[in-house]
Amino acid sequence: MSRRTALWILIEGRITDAAFYDRLLAANAKASAVGFDVRLVETLKMSPAYGGAAGGKQRALKLFDYFKRTRKLTQMNRAGTRRIVFMLDRDLDFLTGSNRRSDHVIYTSARDAEAELHINGDLPAALGTALSLTGAEQRKVAKHVGDHVRALADSWVEWIRIGALVAGLRPYPCAIRPGKVSAIHVSAYGSLDLAKLAQVQADIIANAQVQNVSTRRKFIENRVAAFYSRGEQHLLVKGKWLPAHLNHVVRSAFPSKPPVDFNGIHVVSKILLHTLDFTAPWSAPYHRAINKVA
Repeated sequence: MSRRTALWILIEGRITDAAFYDRLLAANAKASAVGFDVRLVETLKMSPAYGGAAGGKQRALKLFDYFKRTRKLTQMNRAGTRRIVFMLDRDLDFLTGSNRRSDHVIYTSARDAEAELHINGDLPAALGTALSLTGAEQRKVAKHVGDHVRALADSWVEWIRIGALVAGLRPYPCAIRPGKVSAIHVSAYGSLDLAKLAQVQADIIANAQVQNVSTRRKFIENRVAAFYSRGEQHLLVKGKWLPAHLNHVVRSAFPSKPPVDFNGIHVVSKILLHTLDFTAPWSAPYHRAINKVA
């Protein structure tokens, strides 16, 4: 970390997180003035007791707990004041109550940074670039795709609820992987398989590793329902789901032999990064949080 750097930003994800947060911080006047350095938590050489060699959310949280416990989140020396700030994916932490409450932890507004790109970026432009579409094709695809994040949230409401239950009830063993595409819909994006849903739900309840399962389950399900009632269900969609869903939706716009190469779908998220305005209204909660610690 540079002697002039006052903010040491620790992040968890590799795919788009570094560029996303670097550009966000660069657009913040206070952060730019004091200096900042964005690093993956996995690049820090720490004792296994403080997160081990692996990266990701769990290591980031262990490191935060350690720095908080040892009072090292803010450090003062002759070079000035330096602060350690974790910028992390919101995930389902706010549904399960496992989120850290500190000015030194800034969560995404959406479920994760990649989802933020799909919600606030210029998707038609990104698809036009990724798939090398003509203007007419781009307009056709944009109309067909619409708000695909919200559409997926509406279609996968039960899968999102199941994921929240897995996170909050911590069943073991658990054959369900909520971070993957839906296992309770026919071919992932088809109709809901009610029998599969009932089986999965029963397994989660039977194998729950928490006390007061019924009360805990109701608490989590009410929180999920609240997002939908407020019209904020798109904030529960995982970014990793979106390229595959886009591929499914865009292909359906060309029922006959497609005139485009769909191999570009996998880079849409990275292209969306270049379409973001980091001073637009969506970024205001981030800048408020950054200003508290910068």
